[in-house]
Amino acid sequence: MLQVSNLSFHYQPNVPVLTNLTFSVPDGEIVGLLGKNGVGKTTTLKLILGLLPIEKGTITLEKYSLDTHPLQYKKRINYVSDNHEIYNNLTGKEYLNFIADMYEVSTETRTKIYAPL
Repeated sequence: MLQVSNLSFHYQPNVPVLTNLTFSVPDGEIVGLLGKNGVGKTTTLKLILGLLPIEKGTITLEKYSLDTHPLQYKKRINYVSDNHEIYNNLTGKEYLNFIADMYEVSTETRTKIYAPL
């Protein structure tokens, strides 16, 4: 089960995007986020995926919290985007580290492979 509890986030001071958002998604359920532009749908997904830092609240998947057990949490979540803009915003080294993180490549191995970057 995915559990989001009291999640809050803002991009600019005093301009909240999410305030105390709470919901759960049982295993096997399919859920859609619907709403007007700017209400926090994409921000919510980015927080759940660990692409934005959690300001307040908790996100857990199964028994793992994104805050306290990020690696175990991220091993259990998948996402397929309708666009790939994240890759356009990463440097070459950031992209390599992004992929290496998914496959748990050690720092030592990364240094051997792409130290000159």
